[in-house]
Amino acid sequence: MKKIKVLDIDGAYPRYVGKELEVEREEVLHYFIKDNDKIVAILKPHCEPVFEMESSGSGGIRTTPPSIKFDIQSAKKIRRFPTGAVRSDDTGRARPDWVSAWAIEAIGQHLANNSNDFGATNYLLGIPIEECLASLMRHYCTYQKTKSKADLTALAFNAIAALHTACIKEDGTYKEIHEKTELI
Repeated sequence: MKKIKVLDIDGAYPRYVGKELEVEREEVLHYFIKDNDKIVAILKPHCEPVFEMESSGSGGIRTTPPSIKFDIQSAKKIRRFPTGAVRSDDTGRARPDWVSAWAIEAIGQHLANNSNDFGATNYLLGIPIEECLASLMRHYCTYQKTKSKADLTALAFNAIAALHTACIKEDGTYKEIHEKTELI
């Protein structure tokens, strides 16, 4: 079973810092550990793996790192870090870390401002693309006259909502639970 040690860094759960814990389950960003009868998620950047120690028979100790497996045909280039860790090249992969933090914050504030009316995550259900584009165009026209950041943010939100709907339609998770659009 995989083990981790929680590091003493900002944001880490103080009660687990310095402890070696067995991982119950692992996801992209989190390790899940069992604490009594509850499961706790711990961010991976707050942890380091713990390797099993083996005696070499001559008084020395060696660690056994986890085996590294990858499909050589799918990995175009492999990067090796100074620590010895390896990772495939990021070329061609999505880079959400390149999206402006100011733009993300503005969209988040737009969602917060409208959450009392619609719920902050309402758009995740899928708003028809045509509706998003119509709203986007209204905000575009208003922005051209006023140069208002609020209209530009609403324009960007509508583009995101339309793109989200297209994505969930493509992956098959879009569901229409009402026969038609109606006023409620």
